[in-house]
Amino acid sequence: ARVLQVLPDGYLQIGPEGPDILNDSFYIHQTTTNLFPVGYAKSHNIALQGPKGDEDEPFEWDSFLERTKYTPAPPHFFDQATSSDVSFKVGMRLEAIDQNEKAILWPAKVKKVKGRLLLVSFDGWAEKFDQLFDFRSNELLPCGWAEMVEHALQAPPAKRGMAKLQDEEATDDEAMEE
Repeated sequence: ARVLQVLPDGYLQIGPEGPDILNDSFYIHQTTTNLFPVGYAKSHNIALQGPKGDEDEPFEWDSFLERTKYTPAPPHFFDQATSSDVSFKVGMRLEAIDQNEKAILWPAKVKKVKGRLLLVSFDGWAEKFDQLFDFRSNELLPCGWAEMVEHALQAPPAKRGMAKLQDEEATDDEAMEE
């Protein structure tokens, strides 16, 4: 992404690099945990999607910056939390809000710690549905939270009769990859 404007009170206008940068731009505060320095994804083995139409596959920051002559924002502009600040461990159980369906809460577990990000796996769902969360996200909740506040906790798909559909989706995806 590229910073298009620095606005008052710590706000930024940011656009995803590519032909629709202005149409797809959005406003965000500089203290958000959703901004990362150049190279963060690579250093934590996270797939990074490059700009639409970029010639590098997979995307490489070094060649992109060389071609475009853009200057990366310095690392000290970003959240400095590291994996040593993260109390979560691989395998820990929790309840997590689905980032694509904000009203849905699933039983889940921490699959990997990637710096300050957690790769969270939802019980009963294929790996392609795993999601990354900042370790301080208010969408990660302790086991028992749903019951305490009387919010529905979704049962894993297999317990709801969706296992066959999930298996068929996975088989379709594997066929497409071949």
